[in-house]
Amino acid sequence: MQKYLKWLPIGIVVVVLVLFGTWLTIRFKNRMISKSPSALAAYVSQIPKTYPTKPYAELIGRINGLTENQLQQHYDLYVGYVKKRNQIEEDLQTVDRTNSAGITYSPFRALKVAETFAVNGSLLHELYFENMSATPTQPGPETMKLIERSFSSLDNFKNDLIDSAAVARGWAIMMYGIDDGHVHNYVLESHNQNVPVLSIPLLVLDVYEHAYMIDFGIKRAAYLDVFWQNVNWDVVEARIKKWVLPFMQAATNADKE
Repeated sequence: MQKYLKWLPIGIVVVVLVLFGTWLTIRFKNRMISKSPSALAAYVSQIPKTYPTKPYAELIGRINGLTENQLQQHYDLYVGYVKKRNQIEEDLQTVDRTNSAGITYSPFRALKVAETFAVNGSLLHELYFENMSATPTQPGPETMKLIERSFSSLDNFKNDLIDSAAVARGWAIMMYGIDDGHVHNYVLESHNQNVPVLSIPLLVLDVYEHAYMIDFGIKRAAYLDVFWQNVNWDVVEARIKKWVLPFMQAATNADKE
């Protein structure tokens, strides 16, 4: 019996070491889980926290067919989208992501869904205001190349854009498809709904009621006619040169390789 008792202290030490090692392993795993992306309480983003509103004073009161009151209230709505975009980005810095996984509801999910609505609401309005002009312009050569390639003529393009705008609930947008090299007139039900991928917006038309109700009531067709007369084709041409031509050149180079 005494022979076994002399090994007892060693056995106790071994048991203690095993238990201590198990405790350390469990604690380490728990700490790793708590630091996983799905359980972060906050994060630090490098995205600018203040997105600026852009001025469009040169348009307000100067667009033929759209009153100062209509354009000013529309601009004020755009400012609200920018404010919400900034607020959402700020809230994303501190929202509790613990147990946020799941598609039913979490504060984090709500912010991420609202983020796309506010971002697109800001950018689409900027594109819309920018592609209107207080002075008449004509489609540039690059614009006409794309339109004729995809619709054969400017009249065909206009008819398709107006028809699309007539059935849209939110936006009608002329977009260049990176995948097929053509322009399409797409319909968006909302800022962040039905947005096509691999597409570059070139001409943006807002058909929400807030864009025309003050001046036209429910007569959307009259508003669409006014919009077409005030398209800033110089801006559309500049967008093509800045955003589309590099892709076209890259595609050409790829075909040569």
